[in-house]
Amino acid sequence: MEIEKMYPDINPYTRPGYPIQEHRGVLMHWTATPRATAENIRNAFDRNIFNRVFASANYIIGIDGETIEYVPPDEIAYHGGSVSPEYYTEAARRLWEDHPKYVNWHETALNIWAPYYWLIGVEMCHETMDGKFTPATLYAAKELLIDLWEQKDMGDPVTHTLRHTDVTQKGVRGFEGELPCPRWWVEHPEDWLDFRMYTKEAICNAVDRLRGKYGAARNARLTR
Repeated sequence: MEIEKMYPDINPYTRPGYPIQEHRGVLMHWTATPRATAENIRNAFDRNIFNRVFASANYIIGIDGETIEYVPPDEIAYHGGSVSPEYYTEAARRLWEDHPKYVNWHETALNIWAPYYWLIGVEMCHETMDGKFTPATLYAAKELLIDLWEQKDMGDPVTHTLRHTDVTQKGVRGFEGELPCPRWWVEHPEDWLDFRMYTKEAICNAVDRLRGKYGAARNARLTR
């Protein structure tokens, strides 16, 4: 697939230059800004540098399928973090609890034991506030995940492709006005399962070495 690399310089807020500890999956997000383009979101991330906001993603996918690589996939981007360790879910803690450097994550070095040290972040644009993705965005997301799994075996694509809400309870933890992320996939879990099953089959078809390890998904309902 065609990916435009638009990296910011190393900076504390969007691209600190720290390596991902180990690639254990992908974390999917929505922009929560209807009709924004991939370039709009890239520019918003750039403004975070001047506004001193810690937020970015490795990839941004637009509503027409245009894809920007904002932070290299071997570096962390600031996404999927939590305002407090109490909101990290079991799915989040499983990312780091078996790591040799892991020591009492909830009392020491919280920032080191954050999902973005283990998961590549993908920000997805959408046309409406319900967060439903266009066919072009879904297709580009599937192609991106194929590319990533061709480079790195990050585990079973169904269980290692996660939503932001899966790791921080975003939108379901009782904060007034906070929406789940990605909203459509949290509110329509059947579509979320379809996307992962469809993508898993495409990955296994494209990457033969993974077929025997994880098996291709069969009879998946396709979200187009």
